[in-house]
Amino acid sequence: SAPPTAHRQKRLAQTLRWQNDVLPTLIAPYMNYLWQSANLSKEVEVEAVPCTCMDAGQRVLDVVVVRFNKLQKLLLTICHCHPAAVQLMERGLFGSAPKEPTLAVDLHVLDFITRLFLRISPNNTAICNTIEDFLSSQGYQLRGKVS
Repeated sequence: SAPPTAHRQKRLAQTLRWQNDVLPTLIAPYMNYLWQSANLSKEVEVEAVPCTCMDAGQRVLDVVVVRFNKLQKLLLTICHCHPAAVQLMERGLFGSAPKEPTLAVDLHVLDFITRLFLRISPNNTAICNTIEDFLSSQGYQLRGKVS
C-alpha cells in the first residue's frame, strides 16, 4: 500500500493527541461543569486560576466563542499547567483544536446540536445552511471555503 500523505499523517497525529492527551484531561472538568451547572440548566461563574508552573512559554491565546446568541472573543493565558482545552472546559466550552484552538463552542450549543442530529434525516446540509444563514443575519461572517 502507498505511504500515508502528509495531510493524513497530520490528521492521525491530531486524532491521537485528542484521544491520548487531551480528552482524558477533560473528563474531570466536564463532570465538574455538569455538576455546577445542574446538567447545563444554570449559568456557572468561573474564576481564572493563576499559573503555578512559571512556564517560560506562557502565552495569550485569542479564542472566538460560539454561543446561541452571539460570538465572543476570549483571551486565555495558557501554559503547561493550564492548557487551553482544560480552561475552556472549565468555562463550559469545547475547543476546536487539541492545543491552541482559535474557536470554541458553548456546551449548551453542542448539547442542542447533538439532540438535533439524533432526530434529523441523514442529510445535514439544511441545518448547516440554516446555521450559516442565521449567523449571517446576526452580522457574523464565517470565513473559509467550507464553513
